Amino acid sequence: MRDKKEELRNWIKKIGLTEKYFSEQYYIETYEDINEKEINRFYQKFKGQMKRDTTSTEIIELYMNYLFDMEEFKALNYVKPNYIMDDNFSKEFNNKMKNISILINNKLES
Repeated sequence: MRDKKEELRNWIKKIGLTEKYFSEQYYIETYEDINEKEINRFYQKFKGQMKRDTTSTEIIELYMNYLFDMEEFKALNYVKPNYIMDDNFSKEFNNKMKNISILINNKLES
């Protein structure tokens, strides 16, 4: 889970946003009751979710999908990463392939 949270943090930074701005935009796009107090409350909730080990993968995935749909993401011509775990291969093989993908992405970015 920490990997997903770290990936989300990295993408937020990569597209030039702060976690506060990201959480505000997510709240505004997702909820109907938009006021400063609720936006700030959601930001505190978001910060807590990013710190806790118990935050579900589904919540982080929701944030990731929202980020990949943001105009700020698209404007930089990034492409949503798409890694599909295949049960036909061993866990070790899948992890090695994932690490190779990370290395390639890092090389492309530098």
